Amino acid sequence: MKEKLDFIEVLKIINKRKIIVISILSIFIIVTAIFNFYIIEPTYVADTTIIVSKSVTNTNDTISSEELSVTKNLAITYANIIKSRAVLEKVINSMNLENSYEEVYSSINVQSIEDTQIIKISVQNKSPEIARDIANSIPEIFKEEVKRLTNTNKVEIIDKAIVNEKPIKPRKLINIAIASIIGILISIAFAFILDYLDSKIKNKGDVEKYLDLPIIGGIPMDKMLKKEVTNTLISNEGPILEAYRSIRTNIEFFNIDKTIKVIMVTSSQPGEGKSTFISNISKVFATLDDKKILLIDCDFRRPKIHKIFKISNTQGLTNILVKNIHISECINTVSGLNIITSGTKPINPSDILASKKMINFIKQIRNEYDYIFIDSPPVNIVSDSEVLSRIVDGVIVVIGCNEVDRNSVKQCKEKLNNLNANILGCIVNKENIKKGNYYY
Repeated sequence: MKEKLDFIEVLKIINKRKIIVISILSIFIIVTAIFNFYIIEPTYVADTTIIVSKSVTNTNDTISSEELSVTKNLAITYANIIKSRAVLEKVINSMNLENSYEEVYSSINVQSIEDTQIIKISVQNKSPEIARDIANSIPEIFKEEVKRLTNTNKVEIIDKAIVNEKPIKPRKLINIAIASIIGILISIAFAFILDYLDSKIKNKGDVEKYLDLPIIGGIPMDKMLKKEVTNTLISNEGPILEAYRSIRTNIEFFNIDKTIKVIMVTSSQPGEGKSTFISNISKVFATLDDKKILLIDCDFRRPKIHKIFKISNTQGLTNILVKNIHISECINTVSGLNIITSGTKPINPSDILASKKMINFIKQIRNEYDYIFIDSPPVNIVSDSEVLSRIVDGVIVVIGCNEVDRNSVKQCKEKLNNLNANILGCIVNKENIKKGNYYY
């Protein structure tokens, strides 16, 4: 099962980085094709064969097995002589070639056919005609050289070389196939490197794998739904509203063993969608006839609740705590949901949230509501959430997919744990899920 899961994980990584994989693979194929079809000059080969025997003056003589063995060994010796400087320099001079001995030497392959007296000579050249001429010139000069050295004629040409119009190099299709394989391997390796270096939380699987946080639920993101998820309150029936209802049910379950009424919602960094989430979950709770819900904006530095609900922020929590304005004067009611905005922006937010007035305020209102949701600043940015975590019943951490590094969430979790905060779990927000698979 583990191997299967690992294979599935590999496929997920490749699919996630498919644009990079396809791009790298395409580059390898295109560059290889360009080089093979337009840049690399074709190489042609011409072959000729000769036979080595005892003196060929009398073709009717029968060759004994002993003589055959001798001529086989002689063929091996002659194969080495063919590529000697003495032979090849005469070939170069006779053909007026501009190539050096080393260049001609490297272009010639001499093969003694096993268990025969036959020697095969192959010549490679950019010109098929020159390859043919060199291949035919070598045996003629070699015969003269053998006659000079041994005073015998033991070499005979079997097949003369002809012009071969089909190049042996480059092997275009094979090279493209090899480039494709290399491109696939490199692109997949690159995808894995990017995935390893990318430490952002991308889905619920990453939360389970790296963070060890209970998942209360998730809010999906889709290209068609992106605007609704991130910018406004949910108003229509659909998968996102169902996701919020599911989360509402899960939060209600927290009250089975102990009372969880005052819930702080935070995140590790800005931009993860905590204010949008707390606004929508409060609104979903407020639709229950038998529940009285209060939403409080305690993010004094970057308040958003009044913008989301399009209400005034002239009087809010700071006015209650600092100016002793009565609570009733600061409560806004929207579709059955009571809201206290942040109010006038204070100079010392942390001090106000840590004050006895704030503690007493929470004590005063907690018995008036079934649930109180508190929107607090990101934990890793300021200490406000750390202060608030001491006076609430539980904390929910919103994790924005592809918005936050897992180390940042770990730091947030560690800070809250050090304060003995009751972390209820997390919300996996803006997770990119295929259509038709929104439910959790």
